[in-house]
Amino acid sequence: MGAIIFDCPDIIAKNFNAVMDITLQNNKLSILAKNATINDLITSIKNNSGIQIEGLEYRKEDTFSFRINNTAIEHAFKSLLKHLGETSYAFEYKGDKLYRIAVVRESKLNFVLGETSEIQSIPETSDMAENPTDPFLKHSMISQMFKRPTPNSFEEKDNGTSSEDSEEDNESKSTAVKVVRVVKTSQADNAGVHEGDIILDYDGVTIENPEMLIREVQEKTGAENIRMSVSRDGEIFEVVLQGGFIGVSIVPVSVSE
Repeated sequence: MGAIIFDCPDIIAKNFNAVMDITLQNNKLSILAKNATINDLITSIKNNSGIQIEGLEYRKEDTFSFRINNTAIEHAFKSLLKHLGETSYAFEYKGDKLYRIAVVRESKLNFVLGETSEIQSIPETSDMAENPTDPFLKHSMISQMFKRPTPNSFEEKDNGTSSEDSEEDNESKSTAVKVVRVVKTSQADNAGVHEGDIILDYDGVTIENPEMLIREVQEKTGAENIRMSVSRDGEIFEVVLQGGFIGVSIVPVSVSE
């Protein structure tokens, strides 16, 4: 495969000192950026390689300079993101081809429940109940079964709940995750998952918090016929998915037994 060299004359037209050269050869990437904006980078990468970089829009006018030569594409992007000061992000693949990079702002908990995603870093979860996860990340784990809920038994987890809660309350409630957003055309959308649905288990594993779902989705990437139990208005049903990207944003909820 020959080298593909991308030039961006529009960038130079705006700033005679700006440079943005990208070379892609045999899945190895070279980047030369000088006084270029992040928006220039995002646009150039998308238009010329098909890879989408999301989550940096709020920094689109920031300028940067960066150089890396003939480096495996994933490592090149990791070095670039590190240079830009971004430490939380997910790589998403279709087959073995990288097609999207989702950058997570540190002020949010970002879960990409999706198609084959490589999670680089997951932020602290202390604000999880306040900040619904963005539609990027994934997974679950643990097998601690809880009593199936009855209609109207779900309620949002109180953000002020502390260890001083009564033992009676702790014994009468378990936790699950609630869908607060469904990505259009994603697996979840195609399977009929709605906002407000409660995800109870994934491939037989009881889901008690977002981290569990994230881990489980990661472990099942590439698997087929994954069954996910969902509750809506007290009725429980199953959807069948492929392992990997689901396409939902989630928050933890308490389940009254």
